[in-house]
Amino acid sequence: GSYPGKETKTAEGRGRGTMREMAVVPRAGLLEARSRSLSRPARLGGFSAVSSCSQGREGEAPRWRNRRVVRASAFDPFVAYAKAAEAAPMLTRSATCGVLFAVSDAVAQLGAAPRGFDGDGPRRGLDWARLGRYSLFGSLVNAPIFTAYYSLLDNLVDGFVGVAGVSTVLKVLVDQLLWTPFVYLPLFFSVMAQWEGRDALREAKERGWGITPVLVANWKFWFPVLTITFGLVPKDLRIPFNNVCAIVWTAYLSQVQSQSLKSSGA
Repeated sequence: GSYPGKETKTAEGRGRGTMREMAVVPRAGLLEARSRSLSRPARLGGFSAVSSCSQGREGEAPRWRNRRVVRASAFDPFVAYAKAAEAAPMLTRSATCGVLFAVSDAVAQLGAAPRGFDGDGPRRGLDWARLGRYSLFGSLVNAPIFTAYYSLLDNLVDGFVGVAGVSTVLKVLVDQLLWTPFVYLPLFFSVMAQWEGRDALREAKERGWGITPVLVANWKFWFPVLTITFGLVPKDLRIPFNNVCAIVWTAYLSQVQSQSLKSSGA
């Protein structure tokens, strides 16, 4: 036989089931949207906080997970430099070196004489032409030649010596006994003298070539610095590390160059 009551009950049950599904689905959608919005990091100044919720079974209240991640976002100059160097290597090195050479010369000029009165009258301000020459030397000369030099030195020394400690010692010796007295210092003094309108060859021979007082002072400063450079500093960060250390050294060179300029009467 037929069971009208059963059919009616089933139809009503299906109707009620459909009504329940229509009631639950929007609620689930709202919970899911809310979960997605709450699981996104909320920026709070230099920090980010993350919290999320998970929906339980149908019809149940959502279960919250107390998952909070708080991290501070600090500016790292070395990371910023590495990213810039990856995007534009030579431009980044040249710009950094030019700025630091200018800072070094400014330090040398400000430290050369006390503030207030200097000799016959009020102390003059910064020599902007001199500061510009140092900035140009850093960006146009120093950065390109040291990029090529470090690459060549690494290929030559690391190709023959596999021990890290021995490689570091050999690089420092090559730099201080060959590169500095016979290439870099003569180049520095000759270029600066040329830009100042003086005899470049004479200046290179007197102050840059071979064993000079400048070279002895160079050894006292750069032997320990270069040991750290070649032994501990990653290759991509050697030039910025040396440039920061060279603020002191370049200030000294600026004073030597300024004394030479005064003695020559230029």
